Amino acid sequence: MTLTVPVVFIVLWLVLAYYERFVVKRTTKVLLGIGIAAAMLPLTFAAGASAAEPKASTACSAQGKSVACKAARRPVLSRYHSDRDHWVTSGPVAKGYRLEGRWGLATPGTRDTKTLYGCVYGTPHGPDHFISLQRNCEGKQRLRTEGQIYNRPSKAHPIALYRCNWERAVDHFVSSQSNCENPPGGAKNEGRLGYVSRA
Repeated sequence: MTLTVPVVFIVLWLVLAYYERFVVKRTTKVLLGIGIAAAMLPLTFAAGASAAEPKASTACSAQGKSVACKAARRPVLSRYHSDRDHWVTSGPVAKGYRLEGRWGLATPGTRDTKTLYGCVYGTPHGPDHFISLQRNCEGKQRLRTEGQIYNRPSKAHPIALYRCNWERAVDHFVSSQSNCENPPGGAKNEGRLGYVSRA
């Protein structure tokens, strides 16, 4: 049996149409799939790397924020004075008190430190605020925990801080001078509290 030219042409056309419709499309899909997979490989590795880091990153950022806050907000002990009373504290004070000086305290949790407490008691002239190393404020009213002071000096915190009692004014305060700045009538040095840094 001999095939005529039109029949052969029709058969070839059908074969080419089948090839174009199914084989080429499938090949294209396969190649396209391989291309997409290859393109996503770097993303997969990147995602895997970032997925392995969150704990360290989160912990680091949390720790970083904590450290940065502590560093930026390192506790500061401030000395204020009103007409007759000194108030040394790391917290807020009432109106009428003027800032006289500041010192840097240790960050919470620092080793080789001790705690300072803010205390007050009443006098005929008004309140007398004072700093104590005793939690019970030596039998007086405790206002707050002021922070930690270093036990020993270092290059970072070389300043000795003393508690002074200005008996003539019925006024306690702290000073970095062992003579308690020699106010009128003199002031008694009641002992060294510890060491602080420059604020």
